[in-house]
Order: sequence, then C-alpha cells, then structure tokens
Amino acid sequence: MSLHGRLISGAPFTRSGGTATAQVGFDVLAPLTLRGRADERASANGSAHETSAADREYLERIAIRSRSRILFLDTREIAWLEAYGNYVRFHVVGAGNEGEAGEAGVHTVRGTLGSYEQRLDPERFVRIHRSVIVNVDVVRELHARRTGDFTLITRSGERLTLSRNFRNRVPQLRRLLAS
Repeated sequence: MSLHGRLISGAPFTRSGGTATAQVGFDVLAPLTLRGRADERASANGSAHETSAADREYLERIAIRSRSRILFLDTREIAWLEAYGNYVRFHVVGAGNEGEAGEAGVHTVRGTLGSYEQRLDPERFVRIHRSVIVNVDVVRELHARRTGDFTLITRSGERLTLSRNFRNRVPQLRRLLAS
C-alpha cells in the first residue's frame, strides 16, 4: 500500500471493542484507549459495566475564575445555585465573602445548572426548581403553599421556591433534612 509515494506495510491501526492497537513498524505495538468512549457505549447499550451513583466521585471544590484570580470554592460553602442565562450563580454561606460584581457571597461562572447537578453530590444538593439547586445543609424550614408549591427558608433567611414540577423530590428532601 502506498500513501503519498511512501510504502506502508500493514494497517496503521485496528479497532476492537473501544480500544485500538497502533502498529509502528513491525516490532512495536502500543494499545490506544479512548477514555470514556467505551464506558459511554456500554451504558448506552445497558451493559453490566455501568457505574452506580455510589461509585461516582463528585466535586469537592469548584474553581471560579475572576479577572485576575482563581477562587477555589469548597462545595460545603455553597448555599444554593441559581441559573442565570448561560451562567450559574453560586450563593455562598455567610456574607463575609465578596463576589465578582461586588455582591456579597455571589460568584458567577459560565455553565449550565444541569451540568453542575450531575457533578454535585445528590446526598447534599437537591434540585428544587428548574433554575435552583439547594444545599440541604442550609435549609431551615419547608412550608407548603396552597398552589402545590413549597417554600424553603434557608438559615440566612432567603426564601426559595420548590416548584410543582419538582414536588416529587419532597420526600427525598425530607429524608435528607431529617438525617
């Protein structure tokens, strides 16, 4: 076989089940794996190699870039997350911290709320609205409303709405709050 006037013997690589073996000359075989690709195919096929929620590792710290610095925010310091267009706003426990825009305790990062919901520990963070995820450690009270919604009151006195679309998460929230 020739390629651009060069003689090539054998195939440059062969694929078999998510891994590829690259052949360099005649003597060296180097296995190549595409990280995550085999796992994605296996989970799409319903394979037994799926990872459970207990096996996954969740974020412990989040890097927040500001103009000239990078702030490493511990997930235990997050009171709640709010969708803000194409951004996510992290509301931090305690008012002593200053956020990017001069707002006390609020940091803004480009990303989606859904991506952070997957990467945060579900035993600590619960989605209560299409635009809000709350840390269960900061919830002080849970009030039912006539409309089917619930109101969560945090330790700092902020009121967050648990909407009807997420009302199926109330038992999970009660269980986490009781523990």
